[in-house]
Amino acid sequence: MITLDTHGNVREALRQHFERRKKPSSEISGLEVETREAYLAVTSRGLTRAFVVPLASLNPGRCYGQDLLLLPPVSETRNPESCQVSADFLKSLSPAPLFLVGDEGRWRQRAERFVHRAQQSGQGEALLGTYEDARGGISYNEPAKKAFERDARRYLKRLAKYLGRPVPAGHKAVSYNPSGIACSGRAMLHLEMDARTLLFVEVDAGGLCAPWQRTSPSGVAIMWRFEGQGETLRHEQRFFYPNQWVRWDTSARDFAALIEDRWVRLTQPVASAAGPVPV
Repeated sequence: MITLDTHGNVREALRQHFERRKKPSSEISGLEVETREAYLAVTSRGLTRAFVVPLASLNPGRCYGQDLLLLPPVSETRNPESCQVSADFLKSLSPAPLFLVGDEGRWRQRAERFVHRAQQSGQGEALLGTYEDARGGISYNEPAKKAFERDARRYLKRLAKYLGRPVPAGHKAVSYNPSGIACSGRAMLHLEMDARTLLFVEVDAGGLCAPWQRTSPSGVAIMWRFEGQGETLRHEQRFFYPNQWVRWDTSARDFAALIEDRWVRLTQPVASAAGPVPV
């Protein structure tokens, strides 16, 4: 383990540190710094590969001013856990087939999927699923909760656009409840399917009630249901339809298609064994 005095500039401190320690034949061709890790692009013998450097801030710092702890860099060939790099960083690396064989390419594949998901998230087409420096849940992490809120709002607005259904009276199409410090907050979508039925979609990052394997690494889950509406329905009939979940990485387009398909199945006449029901 190594400790550094960053003088308030973590990126520059890391750049100088690795420039001093690199091999004479190597070049630091890229550096990205996050809260818990740094990503190095190192060029050697004409090939550029990635290294992940785990970081931890020291608060309070050491007696000589060191305020950052570094663990040894881990090569991408060893498939380190963190892979939240930018598209530009990924482009700076040599193509995987040139030197990565079999499982050595797993980190690169995961990084490519993250970059693609981040691009979709920016358009509202998909949820990012991980936020800021949060590992696991985002409770007590205000920056992560803010990032989740922006992501969930974009996703639900995109979903509403695909569905093209009207907003019921007394509701906003997309709303958000920040909840308390120990909770993730939740984004909600309300649309009207017909005069008697609403669509309700909820995105949260609690992850406690969602079925196994349908939540993201930060606990993001998508729950939805149809709801009865109107004064003619008794209270217990408002929630007659069961809660349903889709995988957190379902695209807004695919989710809209699923909802419309379920709505058609729910409302179309059911054919009996003797033939179709007469109209």
